[in-house]
Amino acid sequence: MITYGDILTFRNRFFALGFLLLSLACYAHSQALQGDWQGTLSAPNGNLPTVFHLGAGGSGTIESTAQHFTAPLQYSSKGSQVTITVPSINGTYAATVNGNQMTGTWTQNGQGLPLTVTKH
Repeated sequence: MITYGDILTFRNRFFALGFLLLSLACYAHSQALQGDWQGTLSAPNGNLPTVFHLGAGGSGTIESTAQHFTAPLQYSSKGSQVTITVPSINGTYAATVNGNQMTGTWTQNGQGLPLTVTKH
């Protein structure tokens, strides 16, 4: 005979297992994003090599070697969608991840430019 207590125990274990699996999936996706993502931004005043250094915990830095510029960034992901924000320069990169490539739009001060970066 199954008791109400048995049902509660099963339900609690089921939810705990679901939470664990979801946490592992998010952790694995975050790990896949970590690293250096390089691309070239085609700006009106010339090409700008750009590198996103994505670290653990949704933080990292952006580097523009042509401008001798580095700034902190924050990033988040939901499924294959990634958003990178660079508050100090009012910049945002909204992209879709496909393997070792992100394709999206770099937006700064209201103007958007296409940008594709590859993980190295």
